[in-house]
Amino acid sequence: HLICFGDIHCDSSNYNPAVLSRVISELQSLPNSYAICTGDVFEFCNSRTRAAISSSLTSTPGGDEASLVMDSMMRKSVDGLEKTLKEAGEGKFLAFCLGNHAYKYQDNIFSDEDLARRLGAAFTDGVLALRITLSTKRPLKNGSASGNKTSRINLVAHHGTGGSGSTEGGDLQALWKRANIFTNSHIHISGHTHHCFCIPQKAELEFGNAATFHIKETVRWLARCGSCVRSYSVGERANYIERIMAHPQNTGFVVFKFWIRRERNKDGSDIKSPHIEGKVILVK
Repeated sequence: HLICFGDIHCDSSNYNPAVLSRVISELQSLPNSYAICTGDVFEFCNSRTRAAISSSLTSTPGGDEASLVMDSMMRKSVDGLEKTLKEAGEGKFLAFCLGNHAYKYQDNIFSDEDLARRLGAAFTDGVLALRITLSTKRPLKNGSASGNKTSRINLVAHHGTGGSGSTEGGDLQALWKRANIFTNSHIHISGHTHHCFCIPQKAELEFGNAATFHIKETVRWLARCGSCVRSYSVGERANYIERIMAHPQNTGFVVFKFWIRRERNKDGSDIKSPHIEGKVILVK
């Protein structure tokens, strides 16, 4: 199982901790489960305000001291989130993508990167290209490992960019255009828009790699991995979504399940391919 989540914004006044609690619960209960995060762990600043803060502090007397104070404040925030995520278990988080909301320490390390390092996860400030290898782990009767059957899943993840459309259809089209950069990816997932969906596309045909000639179908999944931020709250200060009266966001995440599908060719040889099922978990 692979859990894909992001846009946590855990320092937002509208942050919904129930989403992250559910992510941790799924990681604890699902067999062979791991997670990736598509970024925006904190809301403290975005790419524009990050540049403005850096420019202001650089040109201000005592700016270095102020930067250290802000660094300390952010590291404490990372401390708290690290403690929460470690409840999922050791080695559960595979990778983190850099979002547009990330604080940059004086040593040029991003807050999201700091969290990834503490959790033993990979970090990218661009595109995450991940290959997952599945194995049946069923040796032959004579003890040889050659009886194992393996299959691979190619996943591409990115935080996402603006201009993705306000509707699910527009968002899906924007995602589809970027997914076509990779010709043999099985899953393309992004965050940023706070939409939450996972949709299989039309099957495509490809030549198999085995010595015996065959053609197999490949289905690509497109997904947005939701958010941990409530859009509208009674009795609390309005966030950006409420102030512009935009459509409510989806609080939740996406879960993929993988296994190897084996079929027989006419000559009796195996045709193996990855099988993928995706689902959305919405959390109120």
